[in-house]
Amino acid sequence: MPPKDVLTTEYYAGNLLSPIEAEILSQYQLLALQLNTLAAEIKKLNSARDQNHSARNLSSDNDTENGASGNADQLVDNLRSLEMKMGLVYTLFKGAVYSLFLQYEEDQNLKSDEAKRLNEDSETEDGNEEKDNSADDQSNDAES
Repeated sequence: MPPKDVLTTEYYAGNLLSPIEAEILSQYQLLALQLNTLAAEIKKLNSARDQNHSARNLSSDNDTENGASGNADQLVDNLRSLEMKMGLVYTLFKGAVYSLFLQYEEDQNLKSDEAKRLNEDSETEDGNEEKDNSADDQSNDAES
C-alpha cells in the first residue's frame, strides 16, 4: 500500500513539475484512491458474506449461496474487465513515454547536426576569406 502522503500530495502546487507531469501524477493518484476504495468495498463484501455464511443454517444454504456467488462472479468479471482496461492504458502510456524519449533523442540529434553544420560553414567561410585575402595580396604584389 502506498504511503499516505502520496495520496494527499498536491502535484500542481510545486513548480518542480511540468503541467503534463503534474497531470499524469494526479491521475495516478486518483487511480490509487479509487483502487483503495475498491479494496475497501471488496473487504466489506467479503466480511458480510462470511458473516452471512456463518449465521445461516444448512437448510437455507442453497438459496443464499447462489445469490452470493452470483454477486461474486459478477464482481470477478468486472474486475477482469477492469484489469484488461488497465493493461491497455499501461501499454498506451508506455508507448507514449517511449515516443517522447525517441522524439527528444531525435531533437537532440538534429540540434547537434545543425551545430556541426554551422561550425563547418563558418570554418569554410573563414578559409575562403583567407584565400581571397591571399589572392588579393598576390594581385597587389603583381601590380606593384
